[in-house]
Amino acid sequence: MGQPNIYWEGTPNYTEGNFGIEALFPHWTCGGFDGSVSTLQNPDRQASAHYVIEGSRVAQLVSENDSAWHCGNYYYNMRAISYELVGWPGNPPSYDTLDTCARMMAEASKRYFGGAKLVLGENVMLHQWVSSTSCPGETDVNWLVDKANQYLGGYGGNEMYGVAKPMAGVEIHRLYNPYSGEHFYTPSTSERDSLVKVGWKSEGVAWKTTEPKDPIYRMYGGKHFFTSSFDEANSINKAGWVCEGVTFYGGDGAEVYRLYNEGNGDHLFTTSAGERDAAQKNGYKYEGVAFHA
Repeated sequence: MGQPNIYWEGTPNYTEGNFGIEALFPHWTCGGFDGSVSTLQNPDRQASAHYVIEGSRVAQLVSENDSAWHCGNYYYNMRAISYELVGWPGNPPSYDTLDTCARMMAEASKRYFGGAKLVLGENVMLHQWVSSTSCPGETDVNWLVDKANQYLGGYGGNEMYGVAKPMAGVEIHRLYNPYSGEHFYTPSTSERDSLVKVGWKSEGVAWKTTEPKDPIYRMYGGKHFFTSSFDEANSINKAGWVCEGVTFYGGDGAEVYRLYNEGNGDHLFTTSAGERDAAQKNGYKYEGVAFHA
């Protein structure tokens, strides 16, 4: 593939300025290239994207200095760059199209994230995670992000919007809600302290991270759930849970056991075999090793 052939098309559907770029959004068009450009230029549709991509052909509709109306979520409309990839059910975006987008996302990481690694759920978000939609459908987003990181090569590891910088030695704090029975995990001392102020009980440091390996996705559906599996995060998102992004990283340290309480819906994560066994006696179901600390 050659370099992207980007040309200006423009659209009246945008908001001037932005609040700083925090994420990149790959979408799919569910239509052809020209028709999709026309649709996103139609004032009656109240929708747009920064770019529409097919193969190496790229139409730019909105300046990266301005905000596209791409995901039905005001927060991310004002903080993201959006890429509409030509594809639809049964005909997902081609790998030539994905390759072009990967090159552009790698360059965007250099401009906005200091060349940091692109991670699904952290600085790459999906439309279906923030709005009621199936977009980006059958798009091979794992390949796209992996390819973008190949183009980045020696990426850095910049800390972004409260996410723990991927490094060893990060303390993961555990809290307990005595009213709901939920356990919660965070690397953020400010988040820990704010929860304590509203009634949560601090249970100390659950574990410390080792050399970062796996992003841990945080999901919310009445209670919180943590998983290192993008497929599992994506699956429960489709069931109505909200993806709150990557909050910390797993590594190659101690096994983190996962248990489930069917009575109150709580998931317990612990590195203690003794606590694991005691929890099972108290009604928790053991679900195996979730990831490594």
